[in-house]
Amino acid sequence: MAADDTLAHRRYAEQMRGIVAQLATRFRPGATNLLMAHTHLDSALLAGSERQVHLGEEWAITAQSLPSTAHYVALGHIHKPQRIEAAPAPAHYAGSPLQLDFGEVGEEKSFVVIRAEPGRPARIERVPYTGGKALRDIRMTLAELEREAERLRGSGWLRVTVPLETADFDRNRKVRQLLGSAVVSVDYELPAREDATAEPSRSGLGPSDLFALYYGRHHATQPDAPVMAAFNALLGEAVESPE
Repeated sequence: MAADDTLAHRRYAEQMRGIVAQLATRFRPGATNLLMAHTHLDSALLAGSERQVHLGEEWAITAQSLPSTAHYVALGHIHKPQRIEAAPAPAHYAGSPLQLDFGEVGEEKSFVVIRAEPGRPARIERVPYTGGKALRDIRMTLAELEREAERLRGSGWLRVTVPLETADFDRNRKVRQLLGSAVVSVDYELPAREDATAEPSRSGLGPSDLFALYYGRHHATQPDAPVMAAFNALLGEAVESPE
């Protein structure tokens, strides 16, 4: 299978190179020659928000496949704005117009303005987008969030991490009450336990034991009797009514 995949990827790159070369045959010395391509170049830097099913170094073409006779090559598919330095002609990914994932926090989005005319190199300018709401990572205690709430509510879309001394099951509601619709997600951090030991093996554990293990890992405490009773009741219903 690996050999078949490698052959398929090579054929894809070769066929894409042939398509681009065929398109470039229509370029003329006295014309403004532009190429637009929605594709993945193997030297492009990823933003992290692209759909992985559409990516992979295997399903990519090389920058050298682009025509050297183009004034400019406009590229789409990769969300991170960038120039492809290895290309034989000026080639840029404009990138996504908005931050689409928290992996893009702090990344300035922009569009590309090209001024091209026959016989001269294209003039290329990146212009930042304005007016959009940025994604932001916030790490603050509840007390700090209370003090900064008014400022944070209008600062963008927020992924909030709250350091806690002990588990607080009401933290999500508290944070969203302070910051409103600006909050995308809420997480928390608990201090590392000095007596922490390796997690026991799950092999041979029943559903109740697995639930207790999960609960303890996520809430830093063991489930009490009412919680376990509720879990076992739900488990019993599921076993009795598999459909």
